[in-house]
Amino acid sequence: SKNQPFTIIPVLNPNIVSNFVTCQIASDSPTLTLPPNLSLGSGNCVISGTPTGVSAPQTFKIQATNSFGSSPGAWVSFQINDVPSLSYTPNTVTGSVGTPLSLTANLITNGASVTQCTSTPPLPTGLQIHPVTCNITGAPSAVSGSTAYSISATNSSGSSLAASLTLTINAGIPTLKYPATPQYVDRLVNINFSSVPELRDNGSAVTQCQTRAGTLNLPGSMVISPTTCLITGSSPDKSLPIPYTLIAINGVGTSADSPVTIGVRGPPDLAYPPQVNSGILGVP
Repeated sequence: SKNQPFTIIPVLNPNIVSNFVTCQIASDSPTLTLPPNLSLGSGNCVISGTPTGVSAPQTFKIQATNSFGSSPGAWVSFQINDVPSLSYTPNTVTGSVGTPLSLTANLITNGASVTQCTSTPPLPTGLQIHPVTCNITGAPSAVSGSTAYSISATNSSGSSLAASLTLTINAGIPTLKYPATPQYVDRLVNINFSSVPELRDNGSAVTQCQTRAGTLNLPGSMVISPTTCLITGSSPDKSLPIPYTLIAINGVGTSADSPVTIGVRGPPDLAYPPQVNSGILGVP
């Protein structure tokens, strides 16, 4: 690792140590120069030092020479890693409850894969940090005041300097969702829907639920609860399923459109014409 003492000790044949003279990188070595601040011991072929930079994997062919000649060459490979480098741009971010948030980390691994990314204190509920990329994603589920977070990335060389990130999570517009399948109400019978709509206020109380302006109103005497968006009531007329568009409103704003399809069903209608009909006995 960068700025850490580094040593590779070769295995030498004791029968020739007494005649040993010099060590050198062979002329046909794939790499001819050791990384900065590393050296090759002249009398023992030990590679040592405190590297000052990061290097990719490198392979060296080392030869030992004595009065009888040079060895065939011994191969050694290594790389110099460092702790990761981590930051976020921007490092001050404001999000809203219920709205997806995505922050891409500026992460440099420095030669060794990142194995862990951590936050102190933990991120707001609903946000997650990726253990390898340190990217932050998710949809916050609760309001959170301005808070400073220290984010660190770890690899085999150690942990990065903490990256500073300040997050503020404000209340958001509500989210409203009705069942996707058509909903049926029996004609002239007050009945609640069998599925309650999925409504989230996202940190600010819902004050109104209604059909969107310019769209169809609900049939008959059916009404929408202003705070729960539950639809109740009845309709005197049968109808095939018809789509309606509803919205929820809170102190922040208006939800996206939520479609709901409602049909009114009942027994068949049967009637005869009002005129008097006559016939002749025995004649069809």
